[in-house]
Amino acid sequence: MIDVEKVREKLKDLEDNSERVNRLVDGIIGDYIKDMDEYLEGLRDRLNEGDISDGELEQITIKLPVYIYFTSEKLENLGVESDIAKSMKTESYGDAYLSSEGTIPERESQADLSTMEEEVIERAYRRAYKKLKSKIEKAESVYTGAKKVLDKRSREINLSSMHNNYDD
Repeated sequence: MIDVEKVREKLKDLEDNSERVNRLVDGIIGDYIKDMDEYLEGLRDRLNEGDISDGELEQITIKLPVYIYFTSEKLENLGVESDIAKSMKTESYGDAYLSSEGTIPERESQADLSTMEEEVIERAYRRAYKKLKSKIEKAESVYTGAKKVLDKRSREINLSSMHNNYDD
C-alpha cells in the first residue's frame, strides 16, 4: 500500500527543489532578459488598456527587433556559460571517479554523489538557455504579429484612399 504521507513529503521536496532551481535559472537570465521583459510587460499593459495606434505599432516594429538582437547576443554568451558548466561537471566527475575506490558501479555512484552541485548548475544553465531562447522566439512572434497588423492597416488606408480618388 502507498504511504500517502511519504508521497506528500516527496512532493513537498520536489516543490522546494523546483523553486530553488527556478530561482537559480531566473537569476542566471535576469540581467539578460530584463530590458526586453520590461518592454513587453509595458506592451501587455498597453494592450489591456485598449487598441494600439499605428504610431505605437511602428514603435514596436522598430524597438522590438533591437531588443531581440541584443538578447540574442546574450543568448550566445549564455550558451558559452552553459558549455563551461558542463565541462566543469565533467571534470569534477572525472576527478571524483579517479579518486574513489571500489568496483566500477561503486566509483560511478560516488562520483555522481560528489558532483550533485555541479549537475544542478549544469542543468540550471541548460534550462536557462532554453528559457531565454523561448522568450526570444515569443518576442519574434509579437514582432511578426505587430508587423502584420501594421501592414493590414496600411493596406486598408491605401484602399480607402484609392476608393476616395475614384469617387472624386
